[in-house]
Amino acid sequence: MKIVLIQPPLRDFYQTAHRHSALGSTSVKKILEQAGHDVVFFNFPLWKQRSTPPLPGELNYLKPFLIPGETGPVSWFTQRKHYGPPFEECAHIVLAEKPDLIMISCFAWCYAEEARQTALALRQMAPRVPLEAGGAGVSVNPAWFEQTGLFRRVRTGPAEENLQDFPGVPASLPPVTPVIKETRPYKGRPQLTAMLTRGCPARCTFCANHLTLGREFRKSDPDEILTLLAKTGYKKFHLNLEDDNLLSDQAYFLDFLDRFMKRFPGSTLSAENGLDYRKITIPIADRLIESGFIRFNLSMASSDSKILADQKRSSRLDHLETLIKHLENREIPAVTYFIAGLPGDTPESVTENLLYLSPLPTEIGISPFYAVPGLSGFEHPGENGLPEQPAVYCGSSVFPWNKNLTTSRLITAFRLSRLANLLKSPEKDFWRELVSCIYESGNLQTITGKGRTRQIIPVPRMDGDMVDHFLKNTQN
Repeated sequence: MKIVLIQPPLRDFYQTAHRHSALGSTSVKKILEQAGHDVVFFNFPLWKQRSTPPLPGELNYLKPFLIPGETGPVSWFTQRKHYGPPFEECAHIVLAEKPDLIMISCFAWCYAEEARQTALALRQMAPRVPLEAGGAGVSVNPAWFEQTGLFRRVRTGPAEENLQDFPGVPASLPPVTPVIKETRPYKGRPQLTAMLTRGCPARCTFCANHLTLGREFRKSDPDEILTLLAKTGYKKFHLNLEDDNLLSDQAYFLDFLDRFMKRFPGSTLSAENGLDYRKITIPIADRLIESGFIRFNLSMASSDSKILADQKRSSRLDHLETLIKHLENREIPAVTYFIAGLPGDTPESVTENLLYLSPLPTEIGISPFYAVPGLSGFEHPGENGLPEQPAVYCGSSVFPWNKNLTTSRLITAFRLSRLANLLKSPEKDFWRELVSCIYESGNLQTITGKGRTRQIIPVPRMDGDMVDHFLKNTQN
């Protein structure tokens, strides 16, 4: 069978290459090819085409916060873009392959509308070619895709389970299909991305990963991943691991690192999805560094132990501080992430997260909480006053899901996190005038324009109490 597999274009305020490495789609392609099918894969978000469509009506609440021409180190987003070719052009490209079947992958529910638009363009041009939908975005809300009437079949769950009806696919497959993808170069060397494992046994209430990958921790064969890496022909490269919880089986992961270091000496590693700092002892941190880790992404979630306890997650802040300072001594950069907008969060608790991390030698990463259909409290989108529109579910849409933090407060927290990083940055002197204006005025300021047209202007619609609390406690 000739199958075309699509990662549709997407619309968001930003994108990064590793977000669209499409490891799930690559797994589908590998399984079907091993079963004897001819598979062509188009990863449209990574195509160079860009456009700026109008902001959809459901996101009109963001218009007062968008500052045209904003730039600089404390900026928020300015434009929501379409990443990839127009939907109609995608349809022409796909149909030129003369497929027997078209499979559309939706890797996150917030991009479901783009998957629907792609399917609609294909259906209008080729009504008889069957369409199927799958991926994480489909798995969390299959009814929405079924109700479009565009798809012959809506597939949910892992590819290793939902592809077994295809001719040639074995009745049982390994729990993890080993795949790697090459993404944009990192610091002048090739960058590859992979997932060694699937599933996370933790039960943090705010996390939706179990809805698509399950809670059972499953592992790939390390030798298969190493063989795939060797087939690239690269001797030295950067490997980004996208696993949800790499340290769930420490012995397995450390064994992989030993083999990796022996096979590819001089290569480097990172884990963009984050590492659970509670499981990184100082000896393990040293082991990771010796194995090639050149930066650490650490997931704190919150500095408030009560909020975390309510979310079924423990806290070890004393250990986090020790770990961050140890990484500084080893000259290894760290980014520590917290979530803004968790149930129980208040403007004070979010600002305290920033004040807690500000004096520590770590970059601060902020992740606005966003709902996912099926997550506790958000099981049925469109009911109980919850929005049905997928675009609202983007983290960058900063929708006030738990109704304890407004959009204004969430964006204020985002800007304050960037200000906190600016205060730590070696480029602080370059932005001295901006920092002085912020502290002298007692309000957030930002930059618009470039060169001679560059100017510092006040940021509108900010939460003054949050700004005031942060500035008073970070005044030099």
